[in-house]
Amino acid sequence: MSRCLKLQMRRVHVRILQLGINLQKTVQVFDIFLSHSYADAHLIRGIYYALTQNGFSVYVDWIYDPKLSRNNVNATTAKTIRDRIKQSKSLLFVTTPNSPASKWMPWECGVMDGYKNKVAILPVTRTSQQIYQGQEYLGIYPYVDGSLNVYTSDKSLPDSLVNWIK
Repeated sequence: MSRCLKLQMRRVHVRILQLGINLQKTVQVFDIFLSHSYADAHLIRGIYYALTQNGFSVYVDWIYDPKLSRNNVNATTAKTIRDRIKQSKSLLFVTTPNSPASKWMPWECGVMDGYKNKVAILPVTRTSQQIYQGQEYLGIYPYVDGSLNVYTSDKSLPDSLVNWIK
Protein backbone atom coordinates (compact mmCIF):
# COMPACT_ATOMS: atom_id res chain seq x y z
CA MET A 1 0.00 0.00 0.00
CA SER A 2 1.42 3.37 -0.95
CA ARG A 3 2.30 5.94 1.68
CA CYS A 4 -0.18 8.40 0.14
CA LEU A 5 -3.02 5.86 0.37
CA LYS A 6 -2.14 5.08 4.00
CA LEU A 7 -2.24 8.80 4.82
CA GLN A 8 -5.64 9.17 3.13
CA MET A 9 -6.99 6.16 5.04
CA ARG A 10 -5.73 7.62 8.32
CA ARG A 11 -7.45 10.93 7.55
CA VAL A 12 -10.72 9.12 6.80
CA HIS A 13 -10.40 7.18 10.07
CA VAL A 14 -9.79 10.39 12.06
CA ARG A 15 -12.72 12.10 10.31
CA ILE A 16 -15.04 9.17 11.10
CA LEU A 17 -13.99 9.25 14.75
CA GLN A 18 -14.52 13.01 14.95
CA LEU A 19 -17.93 12.66 13.32
CA GLY A 20 -18.93 9.94 15.77
CA ILE A 21 -17.80 11.91 18.81
CA ASN A 22 -19.66 15.01 17.61
CA LEU A 23 -22.82 13.00 16.95
CA GLN A 24 -22.68 11.37 20.37
CA LYS A 25 -24.05 14.51 21.94
CA THR A 26 -27.07 14.66 19.61
CA VAL A 27 -28.06 11.05 18.94
CA GLN A 28 -30.48 9.65 21.50
CA VAL A 29 -31.63 6.67 19.44
CA PHE A 30 -29.50 4.68 17.04
CA ASP A 31 -30.95 2.81 14.08
CA ILE A 32 -28.20 0.19 14.32
CA PHE A 33 -25.91 -1.15 17.02
CA LEU A 34 -22.94 -2.61 15.13
CA SER A 35 -21.74 -5.71 17.00
CA HIS A 36 -18.28 -6.75 15.83
CA SER A 37 -14.85 -8.00 16.77
CA TYR A 38 -12.41 -5.17 17.40
CA ALA A 39 -9.91 -7.17 15.33
CA ASP A 40 -12.08 -6.12 12.36
CA ALA A 41 -11.92 -2.38 13.08
CA HIS A 42 -10.57 -1.71 9.58
CA LEU A 43 -13.69 -3.34 8.08
CA ILE A 44 -16.05 -1.72 10.57
CA ARG A 45 -14.89 1.74 9.54
CA GLY A 46 -16.06 1.05 6.00
CA ILE A 47 -19.34 -0.55 7.10
CA TYR A 48 -20.00 2.37 9.46
CA TYR A 49 -19.33 4.84 6.67
CA ALA A 50 -21.56 2.98 4.18
CA LEU A 51 -24.45 2.71 6.64
CA THR A 52 -24.25 6.36 7.71
CA GLN A 53 -24.07 7.42 4.05
CA ASN A 54 -27.35 5.54 3.59
CA GLY A 55 -28.95 7.65 6.33
CA PHE A 56 -28.66 5.29 9.31
CA SER A 57 -27.48 6.37 12.75
CA VAL A 58 -24.99 3.69 13.79
CA TYR A 59 -23.48 2.95 17.19
CA VAL A 60 -19.90 1.64 17.28
CA ASP A 61 -18.42 1.49 20.77
CA TRP A 62 -14.95 2.81 19.96
CA ILE A 63 -16.42 5.72 17.98
CA TYR A 64 -19.09 6.87 20.45
CA ASP A 65 -17.55 5.70 23.70
CA PRO A 66 -13.79 5.79 23.05
CA LYS A 67 -12.99 5.83 26.77
CA LEU A 68 -14.37 2.31 27.28
CA SER A 69 -11.40 0.13 28.15
CA ARG A 70 -11.02 -3.25 26.50
CA ASN A 71 -8.35 -4.14 29.07
CA ASN A 72 -10.42 -3.31 32.14
CA VAL A 73 -13.91 -4.68 31.47
CA ASN A 74 -16.20 -4.25 34.45
CA ALA A 75 -19.83 -3.64 35.43
CA THR A 76 -19.63 -0.04 34.16
CA THR A 77 -18.52 -1.27 30.72
CA ALA A 78 -21.39 -3.77 30.59
CA LYS A 79 -23.90 -1.11 31.71
CA THR A 80 -22.70 1.30 29.03
CA ILE A 81 -23.03 -1.33 26.30
CA ARG A 82 -26.44 -2.46 27.64
CA ASP A 83 -27.65 1.17 27.69
CA ARG A 84 -26.43 1.70 24.11
CA ILE A 85 -28.25 -1.46 23.01
CA LYS A 86 -31.43 -0.12 24.65
CA GLN A 87 -30.90 3.13 22.69
CA SER A 88 -30.72 1.16 19.42
CA LYS A 89 -33.58 -0.03 17.23
CA SER A 90 -31.65 -3.02 15.87
CA LEU A 91 -28.37 -4.88 16.03
CA LEU A 92 -26.28 -5.98 13.07
CA PHE A 93 -23.95 -8.83 14.01
CA VAL A 94 -20.94 -8.42 11.69
CA THR A 95 -19.58 -11.92 11.36
CA THR A 96 -16.07 -12.57 10.06
CA PRO A 97 -13.43 -15.21 10.80
CA ASN A 98 -12.59 -13.12 13.91
CA SER A 99 -16.14 -13.15 15.33
CA PRO A 100 -16.08 -16.56 17.06
CA ALA A 101 -13.24 -15.35 19.32
CA SER A 102 -15.25 -12.37 20.58
CA LYS A 103 -16.66 -12.73 24.08
CA TRP A 104 -18.86 -9.63 23.70
CA MET A 105 -20.64 -10.35 20.42
CA PRO A 106 -22.79 -13.28 21.63
CA TRP A 107 -23.65 -11.30 24.77
CA GLU A 108 -24.66 -8.22 22.74
CA CYS A 109 -26.72 -10.41 20.41
CA GLY A 110 -28.53 -12.02 23.34
CA VAL A 111 -29.20 -8.69 25.06
CA MET A 112 -30.71 -7.16 21.91
CA ASP A 113 -32.68 -10.32 21.13
CA GLY A 114 -34.12 -10.25 24.64
CA TYR A 115 -34.99 -6.55 24.57
CA LYS A 116 -36.27 -6.06 21.04
CA ASN A 117 -35.91 -9.26 19.01
CA LYS A 118 -34.29 -7.19 16.27
CA VAL A 119 -31.03 -8.89 15.33
CA ALA A 120 -29.70 -9.54 11.83
CA ILE A 121 -26.43 -11.05 10.67
CA LEU A 122 -24.13 -9.11 8.34
CA PRO A 123 -21.69 -11.71 7.00
CA VAL A 124 -18.37 -10.42 5.68
CA THR A 125 -16.34 -12.78 3.52
CA ARG A 126 -12.90 -12.32 1.99
CA THR A 127 -14.18 -12.66 -1.58
CA SER A 128 -17.56 -12.32 -3.24
CA GLN A 129 -17.38 -15.99 -4.27
CA GLN A 130 -16.85 -17.19 -0.72
CA ILE A 131 -19.98 -18.60 0.92
CA TYR A 132 -20.87 -17.48 4.43
CA GLN A 133 -20.91 -20.33 6.94
CA GLY A 134 -21.94 -19.00 10.31
CA GLN A 135 -22.04 -20.34 13.82
CA GLU A 136 -25.01 -22.59 14.50
CA TYR A 137 -27.05 -20.21 16.68
CA LEU A 138 -26.75 -17.36 14.17
CA GLY A 139 -28.91 -19.30 11.71
CA ILE A 140 -32.04 -18.28 13.60
CA TYR A 141 -31.59 -14.64 12.60
CA PRO A 142 -32.20 -12.89 9.29
CA TYR A 143 -29.16 -11.81 7.35
CA VAL A 144 -28.26 -8.65 5.43
CA ASP A 145 -26.56 -8.64 2.04
CA GLY A 146 -24.28 -6.01 0.49
CA SER A 147 -27.26 -4.20 -1.02
CA LEU A 148 -28.79 -3.78 2.45
CA ASN A 149 -31.56 -6.29 1.79
CA VAL A 150 -32.72 -8.36 4.75
CA TYR A 151 -33.48 -12.05 4.20
CA THR A 152 -35.47 -13.95 6.79
CA SER A 153 -35.01 -17.63 7.56
CA ASP A 154 -38.18 -18.55 5.65
CA LYS A 155 -36.37 -17.48 2.43
CA SER A 156 -39.17 -15.11 1.47
CA LEU A 157 -38.52 -12.07 -0.68
CA PRO A 158 -36.02 -9.70 0.90
CA ASP A 159 -37.05 -6.58 2.75
CA SER A 160 -35.04 -3.35 2.81
CA LEU A 161 -32.98 -2.66 5.90
CA VAL A 162 -34.98 0.55 6.41
CA ASN A 163 -38.29 -1.36 6.51
CA TRP A 164 -36.87 -4.15 8.65
CA ILE A 165 -35.65 -1.69 11.29
CA LYS A 166 -39.12 -0.10 11.46
